[in-house]
Amino acid sequence: MKKDVTTPVLCDVKVIHENPFYYIKYVDANFGSFSKQYYIAEYGGKSAVVIDNKGSILLVQQYRFIPNNMTWEIPGGGIEKNESAVEAAYRECFEESGIKCRDLQSLLSYDLGVDTISSRISIFYTKTFSDENAERNVAETSEICRRTWIPLSKCMDMIFNNEIVESSTILALFAYKEKFGKEVNS
Repeated sequence: MKKDVTTPVLCDVKVIHENPFYYIKYVDANFGSFSKQYYIAEYGGKSAVVIDNKGSILLVQQYRFIPNNMTWEIPGGGIEKNESAVEAAYRECFEESGIKCRDLQSLLSYDLGVDTISSRISIFYTKTFSDENAERNVAETSEICRRTWIPLSKCMDMIFNNEIVESSTILALFAYKEKFGKEVNS
């Protein structure tokens, strides 16, 4: 059975919760023959970077509340107001690792959710960077505890061993392996 669904008329849209990190809005959407109510969490965008150093990928480690544990992730974070996704990727990588990326290329963009979560994720990659004074470049206030280079094949093992659990990192590593796997493994 195929049902024609038109773009809804938004009857009621209001922010019901707001803080510095996200807001939740209520939306009443009228599709003509039916209506739906949505509660949408708006998180803004996030950028992250896969940095390839001769087949090894830069991972950073920090504490995350939901798993109540240290997690391994590619460098990344929120896109600030008046900042592009690629500008955020350069900034976040430097803040979290002290490494200055060059020539970032788009790898993957996706929406974290398509119904009740609004957050556009942009993943970039590079093989060109400067790690001169990287340890000194990381701010004292950084939430990052460690950074290390791990071979891509080991990163993939870490996913299946639940050592890498953050979804953006998992998707980025799979996309990178799919796009460059033969180059990385040779």
